[in-house]
Parts: sequence; C-alpha cells; structure tokens
Amino acid sequence: MEARKAANRKLAGHFSEDEFACRCCGMVIVHSRLVEKLENLR
Repeated sequence: MEARKAANRKLAGHFSEDEFACRCCGMVIVHSRLVEKLENLR
C-alpha cells in the first residue's frame, strides 16, 4: 500500500486512482489485492 495524490492513473482495466481518492484531500490509499479482487468480480 502506498499513499499518494490521485493522478487519474489506471489501476486495472476498469478502475482508476480517481475512483479511490479521498474527496477531501485527493489522497489515494488502496491495496493492490483489493483492486485485483474487484477487477475479478467485475
């Protein structure tokens, strides 16, 4: 896990950093396995 400002980067085929960014400060903290599992469900 890594914290950084959202940069509209793709995390997976259907998900970008913006979708996980904090509405208040724009920071993104997301575990790569979460994105992987969400992508598998999609």
